Amino acid sequence: MSNTTDNRPSSKVARLISEYGLDGLGDELEARWTGDGVERTSLRDLADYFNERLLEQALIDAGMSALESDVSSTYEN
Repeated sequence: MSNTTDNRPSSKVARLISEYGLDGLGDELEARWTGDGVERTSLRDLADYFNERLLEQALIDAGMSALESDVSSTYEN
């Protein structure tokens, strides 16, 4: 992962993974993209998956329930 001069990750995804403490999500996204052990995932589906994980963590951080059905419904709206 490349860094900027202020020692922050340079990509938006890397910054958000770090900011929200989503350790391991970068590796999971890479595995889904390359099809490592699972069927290869499209970029659109990867973006949706990432955004739902980010929303889930934001809800948890805000002290709200983050049930999978709630996250998916909230994300779709």
